[in-house]
Parts: sequence; structure tokens; C-alpha cells
Amino acid sequence: MVDGAAPLRALVLTDGVAGHDRINLGVLAALGRLARVEARWIGVREAGSRSRGFDRIAARFVPFERFFRSRYEIEGKEARWLGPAEGARFDVVVSAGPSTGAANIALARQVGGRSIFFGFPKLPLLPEFDVLLRPDRPAVRLGRGVTVLRPSEIDPDALPRPRRGGEARTMAALIGGDTKHYAFTAEDFALLAEGLRRAAARGVTVTAFNSRRTPAAHFDAFVAAFAPDDVTRRVVDFRREGFRSNLDAYAADVVVATADSMSMIAEALAARRPTLMARPVGYRPPARDAAELAEHVQAGVAAFIGFDEFAFDHWPDRAARLRELPYHPLARLAEAVRPALRRAGAR
Repeated sequence: MVDGAAPLRALVLTDGVAGHDRINLGVLAALGRLARVEARWIGVREAGSRSRGFDRIAARFVPFERFFRSRYEIEGKEARWLGPAEGARFDVVVSAGPSTGAANIALARQVGGRSIFFGFPKLPLLPEFDVLLRPDRPAVRLGRGVTVLRPSEIDPDALPRPRRGGEARTMAALIGGDTKHYAFTAEDFALLAEGLRRAAARGVTVTAFNSRRTPAAHFDAFVAAFAPDDVTRRVVDFRREGFRSNLDAYAADVVVATADSMSMIAEALAARRPTLMARPVGYRPPARDAAELAEHVQAGVAAFIGFDEFAFDHWPDRAARLRELPYHPLARLAEAVRPALRRAGAR
């Protein structure tokens, strides 16, 4: 970072999804390694229903007012300063999540900045963003985008090193929830609660964290079974604690994250924790997630474990065999986004 230089102005788009906002925070943290950053966040919501691929093409060519006002709603008072008369200028526009893609392209044109987007490429051959960050490897050699670990603001250098193997004393259990591909059952939660109780019986302090997707009734039943009165078991409830309430999880010696939550898995890896990806019996991730998870397994930084396998105490040996992420995630991400700064003329 160059001290005394003009700040890099970043416009950050949020769709209200916590996982996407954590990705945005990660991109800002990476940019912060290259320049002093001033960020402004706005909430954007799609209006109506139309092909997102068509919208990303239209965002490049249709006049801003005609396109953007018909396709997006902006939260409250933020809408007023996006007009040309306001002269709002930003170096980069940052977003994650498919609903923000076309908004990112259109706003980058409007504010004179470069687009940085985390997601998956859609249109063949057409470079839709100035920097496309993707969590999977291109299927073909000429595939677009830069493959990175899903971004987060987590800096492993700011965390204590985990105790490994038989020395592990703390475990964080990060629990996701229902998706369009799988709905957790009461039996799934009961089995997970039993497994985590067994982990606590080994003298490991276990803390369970839920997320915005965790089914409320199932989680309440899980809590009743998992932590009725034992001080070695703790619960951090997203419904009360809110956004970023699971940050303490990444200081644990071992992290268990349900396999549906790609962001929480990536955050555990970024923290350089032994990471176990827990899946209920019968869970099959969608193809895109399966490819991303397979990358982690092949790299030796994460392993799968079934909810039922906790009952057999398999997790300590499996966690002990894992290696830590062999690179600093924010440093690698900074190199991935550096081209946007060069093209914006910021550095």
C-alpha cells in the first residue's frame, strides 16, 4: 500500500445475502493491501423477472437510466446520487451473487470505474467484467476468470495457530441449512447433535454456530439436544447475534462446516484450520459445489465426514491428516484484483 496516495474509491453492491457480503469484505480487504480504500455500500434488488444473461449484455450498451431504473431498485436515499448530475466517481465496483452481476456492469460504466465480480462466467467468449473471480477451475484452457478461494476478510496471521492432532482442545461447528438442492431433516440435526456431544465428551470444547439458512425449529431442537447444561458446549445463534457472529469460530483448533455452506468452508480454510466438511446421509452437492469441494479435498486441506461418522470418533484422525492452506489467501486475492486498479489508473 502506498502511504499518502489518493484513496481508492470502491462502490460495493449488496444483495442482502450474508455470504455475499463476506465475499465483498474479502475483496475490500485484498484491495486494502494495495491501496487505501474508501468504500460506499448500496443495496440493490432486481425488479421483475428477466434473463440475467440478457441483462448483463444490456448493461454494457443500453443507456444507464433506461436500463438500470427498469431492472433494479436501490435502497432508500442512495438512489439520488447515481445520476450524472451528481458526478459520483468510483475506481472500482465490487459485488458477489448472480443478482448483482448486471448492476455491477452498468454501475461501473456510470461511475467511471472497473468491475470486480465474484461468481461464475455465463456467456461464452465475452469478458463481462474487468476482473472475474471464480471459485472453480475453468473446464477448458481458455476459460475466463481467475480461480481463487472464496474471498473473506479473514487474515490467518491475526489468528493463533491451531493445536493439531490429539492436542486439539476446541472445535467450531458451522451449520448451514436448506438449499434448493437439499432440505435438512430433524433426523439430520439429531444425528449431528449426538456426534458433537461425543466430541465434547473427549474433552473438546465445542461451539455450534448457525446461519441465516438454518431451519429455526430444527436448530432449536438441535440446541436442546446438543447443549442442555454442559459447560463444554456453547451456541452462538445468528438470529440474535447477526452478521459476522461466527468470526470467533475461525480461532478454533478444528472447524466442522456443513457441506452445503461453501462460504463457511472457504472461511475455515482461509483461517488455516483443519476443516471437516460434514454431510448428512444422502446429501449430494450440486455439480458446481461438488467440483469446488473436490478441489479442497485434492489439495489435502479439507476432508468429508458424515454426520453419522462422529458416532465412531473418526474425526480426530481425519483432521490430523489435513494440511493448512499453503498460501496467504488475502495476498493471493490482492494479486488477482490488482489488474482492476491498473486499468482504473489508481496505481
